[in-house]
Amino acid sequence: MPVAATPEYQAYPVACSDGQGGIITVWQDKRLSSHDDIFAQRLDGYGRPQWGTGGIIVCDETSIQNRPRIAADGQGGVVLVWWDQRNAMGSELYAQRLDLLRSDPAIGTPPSPRCRNW
Repeated sequence: MPVAATPEYQAYPVACSDGQGGIITVWQDKRLSSHDDIFAQRLDGYGRPQWGTGGIIVCDETSIQNRPRIAADGQGGVVLVWWDQRNAMGSELYAQRLDLLRSDPAIGTPPSPRCRNW
């Protein structure tokens, strides 16, 4: 089953339970530029994508974001972490919480996690 039906490079997928019979998966992706960005997708219990055919953008800051990890937070969400090289000082660890209770899969509304201007 495709998680992100795009022809560009995707790598390092990781996933965890969404607590409702499905999963949330996160990966690094080069569809927007020559550097890696972080994307996420929610799949229901039947493996059907819930956040469009390509998932949602978690972080597309300049430079490289890679090696994502994910964990359920036990409160209706997940926490994503990744290495981020947007600053000239080298890699830093960034995190973002996705509130799954605020998304509405019935109408295709994913959370809005963009990591701009931290």
